[in-house]
Amino acid sequence: VKVNVAGLEERMELKDIAEAFRARIVDVAKKSIIFEQTGNSQKVEDFINALRPYGLLEVMRTGAVALSRGEQVLKVREKKAG
Repeated sequence: VKVNVAGLEERMELKDIAEAFRARIVDVAKKSIIFEQTGNSQKVEDFINALRPYGLLEVMRTGAVALSRGEQVLKVREKKAG
């Protein structure tokens, strides 16, 4: 999520919101901040809604993605050629 930043005070507020949602700051520019948020759909939606008052510049959502934790791996089905 890319958000507009007007000044230092807003930057600090946005940092606090990110911490509350356990979001990661990916990029900081003079007039914007890019956040990365993971979680269920409701958590992501709540995070986006919390950022709305600051001015959303861009939003990208990938949908559900999964990886197994630890040593276990998900089975990969390879498509046979031909």
